[in-house]
Amino acid sequence: MFRTIKIVGLLTILSLAGFCPSIAQVKQTTTPQSAQRRGPVARPWGQNAARTTQPSEFQGVSLDREMQLPNLPGYTGKQIFVTGVQYPNATGGPGYFMIYNTEHTESQVREWWTNALKNEPWKIEFRDARSLKARAKDGSKCAITAGGRQVAAPEKMKGMNGSYTIYYHPITKK
Repeated sequence: MFRTIKIVGLLTILSLAGFCPSIAQVKQTTTPQSAQRRGPVARPWGQNAARTTQPSEFQGVSLDREMQLPNLPGYTGKQIFVTGVQYPNATGGPGYFMIYNTEHTESQVREWWTNALKNEPWKIEFRDARSLKARAKDGSKCAITAGGRQVAAPEKMKGMNGSYTIYYHPITKK
C-alpha cells in the first residue's frame, strides 16, 4: 500500500511539473492514426457478404425434412427433426447436417449412439463427454454431438429432454 501511495504521489508531482499529461489531457486525445480504420475490410458477413462467395463444396441447401442416411443405424427413441443442411457438392460426395430433439437425455442419447456405432461397418475414432466420431469401412464419416433440447417451434420441443446433431458424409465411389 505504501508503494501505491508513492507511485500516485510521483505521478501527481510529474503532472503538476508538466512532465506527465493530466487526466483531462489523456481523455481529450484522439485515437492514433495507426488504430484508425484504413478502408473497407472484406468480411464474410455484413455489408460485404454479397462480395464474397464460398467454394461450391461448402454451399449448403436447407432441409425442410429429415433425410434417410444410408449405412447409418436409425435412432430408435422418439425424436423430432428440427432443422438440417445438405452439402451436395462436398468433396467425395454429399454431406448432411441435421439436428433432432429427443425424448431422452443427453447421456442416454450419447450412450445409444456409442452402442450403435460399435457395430460393423462402423468404428469409433474419437469420443468425449458430449460427442463421438466414427468411420465406416467404406470411408464414410459421421460425427454426433449430444446436448440439451434445441430451441425450436413449440411442437418440436414438447416432451423433449435432449437433442443430438449429426454430420454424415457418405463416401461415394467413382
